[in-house]
Amino acid sequence: MRRVKRDDDMPPSILLKMLAIFLIPIAAIIYWSASKQPSGKELILQEAKAEILHGRADSIYYQTWNHNIKTIRASDGHTLELWPEWESLIDVGDSLFKRKGDLQVKVFKRSGKVVILDYKEIVKTLKD
Repeated sequence: MRRVKRDDDMPPSILLKMLAIFLIPIAAIIYWSASKQPSGKELILQEAKAEILHGRADSIYYQTWNHNIKTIRASDGHTLELWPEWESLIDVGDSLFKRKGDLQVKVFKRSGKVVILDYKEIVKTLKD
């Protein structure tokens, strides 16, 4: 029995070309948007730049709801979550200073010593 060719029958090669025309750009857009996401290090630095801190360390506590992160509450009401490398460097009564956009926290100790806590140094130690 002979098959009658209809007008709406397309050869497979044309169908594959049409699929490629639509699917390749969609796959490229998905890949591009996924690759443009900031890395964990970039997110940490973005958050650090947004922080402001001008005051004295009033209290030190552990955030039990947040993996027991050691946290400083400053007299200006702001808080600073401490990286493990920083935990021993700040005491209650120390003055803390950080401008918005900076990546360093300056800690003025009662003894007159100034300690600089640098977020750029922290992210260097993190895995990608």
